[in-house]
Amino acid sequence: EFRYLGCEALREAPASRLPLTRGEKLLAVYLEDAAAELRLTLYYGVTPAAFTRRAVLENCGKTTVTVRKLMSMSLDLPGELALHTFSGGWIAEMQHTAAPVTMARSALESTTGASSSRANPGFLLAAPDATEEAGMVYGFNLLYSGSHYLSAQRSLQGLTRVMQGISPANFAWTLAPGERFETPEAVMAFSDAGFGGLSACVHSYVNHYLVP
Repeated sequence: EFRYLGCEALREAPASRLPLTRGEKLLAVYLEDAAAELRLTLYYGVTPAAFTRRAVLENCGKTTVTVRKLMSMSLDLPGELALHTFSGGWIAEMQHTAAPVTMARSALESTTGASSSRANPGFLLAAPDATEEAGMVYGFNLLYSGSHYLSAQRSLQGLTRVMQGISPANFAWTLAPGERFETPEAVMAFSDAGFGGLSACVHSYVNHYLVP
């Protein structure tokens, strides 16, 4: 049961072995589970083109902890939305499918240890009337090439919950006392100028804040 400790704006991102967005403004939110002796830091990043979120879990106790599931982000969005995915295979990459988000969870997952044209770690959520040039479109992606999990599910309250992170299937990470576990960085972009506007946001983000 994590409780809020405080937050601060950071001048630069802490060192990480995982790919990170460059030059983003960062907010670190600190939480603690005193009974379990665990500390959780949530990093929220902002660029002119996209938002990011990742989590770092630290074992401050004297007992080894096993991490079974830790998502990079969880977000609730209002309104009716359609899920657009881009799966495929050899010589048939990026096959577009679209379906309304319902109370039955829709998930994109890779359990092979790799992402690929068969399991792209990203999707779009769009208003039903969105076109190439108009309408609300959200884009999600995970900066990770291993086994991943992305899901969208509509609640009884009319909210769509989006989750992104490492696939929890067959996942178990041993966290010894004093060690930290980092999730991959999740990326979200938004445009009210349709699919073309969302594409422009993501292109700008990749070119200016991700590519070395």
